[in-house]
Amino acid sequence: MTSERENASAPAPAELPIRDAASILLVDRSTPSPRLLMGLRRADNVFLPNKWVFPGGRLEAEDRCIATASPLHPADKAALLSALAVPADAAFAGALALAAVRELFEETGHAMGVRDACGTPQFAAEDRVWRAFHALGLRPALAPLRFIARAITPPGRSRRYDTRFFIAERASVIEGAAAGDGEFTDLGWFTFEDARRLDLPNITRRVLADLETVLAQPGALSLGPVPYYYQEGESFRRDLIGRGFDPR
Repeated sequence: MTSERENASAPAPAELPIRDAASILLVDRSTPSPRLLMGLRRADNVFLPNKWVFPGGRLEAEDRCIATASPLHPADKAALLSALAVPADAAFAGALALAAVRELFEETGHAMGVRDACGTPQFAAEDRVWRAFHALGLRPALAPLRFIARAITPPGRSRRYDTRFFIAERASVIEGAAAGDGEFTDLGWFTFEDARRLDLPNITRRVLADLETVLAQPGALSLGPVPYYYQEGESFRRDLIGRGFDPR
């Protein structure tokens, strides 16, 4: 366990709510140096304007109600449901993973799903993004996702999120299935070396460093613990969440 210090920005109300959120790190390992998908947030965004980030956003109520083509891996579900991650609510782990899939689709147009054997899924989602996803005849797939980090935005920011980060392989998505929503003014694939040169939020830089270490260790993505970042007093901490194992 380690502790780190992070400078706070302008003060914000102490009662600012912390919203559950999810983010996805799409990695391309088809080249000698792995590359990650990142987007540049618009200048008019209240939260993290002009910063390069991974696709992601807050959890929506309907993310709990969407049928999937494949479930989240049991070990990742166990880590999400551990004492440090979420309350003991099995549906919540899947909802977080679905939020990551939805945000990836909304912001980039890349769809993590499989074609439904019966064509367009025979249920109507109220959320416009899920409607567009289903209109392509797809059901979201959670099996490609691995839970790799959790971070709570420190006090003093314009927004606060409790974000769970997932990683997936580029080959697991249908690229360009739809147009992005314009949340990003630029979108690109970057090696770790190139990504470090971008204007990144502090937490994005930390998650990148963790991921680079993990990818260099065979098997670590499946068995290793998950870093958890949060503010405690004057210190920005990094604890580890144990990844559970289900032998089934």
